[in-house]
Amino acid sequence: LELRPRGNTVTAVNIVDVEHYLYGVVPSEMSASWPGSALQSQAVAARSYALASLGKHTSRGYDICDTDDCQVYAGAGAESTRSNSAVDATRGVVLTKQGKVLAAYFHSSSGGYTENSEDVWVQKLSHIRAVADFDQNSPHYAWYKNVAAATLESRLASRGVRVGKLKSLNPVSRSYSGRIQKVQVVGAAGSTTISGETLRVAAGLASTLFNLAPRGGTTEQP
Repeated sequence: LELRPRGNTVTAVNIVDVEHYLYGVVPSEMSASWPGSALQSQAVAARSYALASLGKHTSRGYDICDTDDCQVYAGAGAESTRSNSAVDATRGVVLTKQGKVLAAYFHSSSGGYTENSEDVWVQKLSHIRAVADFDQNSPHYAWYKNVAAATLESRLASRGVRVGKLKSLNPVSRSYSGRIQKVQVVGAAGSTTISGETLRVAAGLASTLFNLAPRGGTTEQP
């Protein structure tokens, strides 16, 4: 353990080798009760991501954080015999392309379709393509959320989107996977086009893979 001062605070840094680090990652990202082959796949993906991401938080004094900004690490308290065995069985195994370790991004549920890297970030990565996913049994596969118009107006305004009383939301473009890229926001004081991500954050939605429908037969409560 290293304690590093940062202004008026102290950052505690856990110094741990990659394999023991994975003992605390795999059961934090996947239930240790899942099949051994799934746990081994998770171990390979998590190991690859960790090695490809070393130095991500160098400015803060450490390599990788313990949240889903990197990958969740709950420490020794999360360890289990089954997940530890999966890590041991795949020791040192990583995903590579042209001799370089890949950042093996993973998710809990895609809603049936993954996304092209350039439609999420900027760079086009040949190994991150939009493909059909088979997660229909996931509890997060389908979801519904009702957001009052007044609430959405306020949240959008706080992000610089000020169109007055909200009248309608109209999808303008979608990515290959069906996720909303651009949406027109129409209000009493005018209209503007914003990104699907801006709307997602303002409305508190799980992803940009959604459809819009007014409630109660009007456009006043999207």
